[in-house]
Amino acid sequence: MHYEAAGFEIRTENAAKPVSQPSTYLRDWLLSHLAVSEALDYGCGKLRYTGYLAKVAGFVAVVDSEIQLSRVQTIAGLQTSIREFVARRWPNVRAYNVSEFSRVAPRFELALCANVLSAIPQKGPRIEAIRVVASHLNQAGVGLFTVQSRNSYFKAWASDPKARRYGDGWLVPSDGRASFYGIITRPKLERLVSEAGMHVVKSWVHGESSYVLAAGRSRVITSPNFVERRRVAAPACGDRFTRPAKSAPSRQVKEQRRGPGRDQFDERFIDR
Repeated sequence: MHYEAAGFEIRTENAAKPVSQPSTYLRDWLLSHLAVSEALDYGCGKLRYTGYLAKVAGFVAVVDSEIQLSRVQTIAGLQTSIREFVARRWPNVRAYNVSEFSRVAPRFELALCANVLSAIPQKGPRIEAIRVVASHLNQAGVGLFTVQSRNSYFKAWASDPKARRYGDGWLVPSDGRASFYGIITRPKLERLVSEAGMHVVKSWVHGESSYVLAAGRSRVITSPNFVERRRVAAPACGDRFTRPAKSAPSRQVKEQRRGPGRDQFDERFIDR
């Protein structure tokens, strides 16, 4: 996608990292997720995490700008386009540009939006991107949003005469254009997700990145003390949802656990 900031054109496709540089933590989180029928990679970039989603989902939709999908670039060591690479590599993956994706039904159980929001220089388009993800989740769906919240380069740019402070990040000009690198903390990411109309199920920080797992507000069952969610996988590496120590589940929840639809419900509860 392209944005304007301080007179510069921001081309977010230039910020995409190669498939050879995934976060091992996020990779493991995705691979440990419960199997889903359909998953979404929103702002897929150079397909850094698509292959891992394809292992846990029966079908994966990858979404980005038409420029990013159609231009010839280096993907996994090959000179090709995203559309061509996807068609040849994964039979269960399909690429959509933003316009095409707007006509896709809300059916996804798991959505990933990785390092997308921090490449967008303004708050409004960030919230709109989150809303697009939320509008395409099904009734049990959750979205994982992740951004870098700190990086050694951020400190280096503070002393770089070419870099400009803009909003919550830095503009780095080059040949009349610029790249934008936003610094979005965990609390700020939570606020963006909430303002977009989603419910924060869980948030955490690992390494230099912040994570927010969220669901649509209408898909959350609330009680005075707890929120019950349908089958949501806990993050890897020890981050787990907690069960309240002394609160007994309601009679209705007990019946749901014993009934034939038990596998549709999560038996864990999340402290609000």
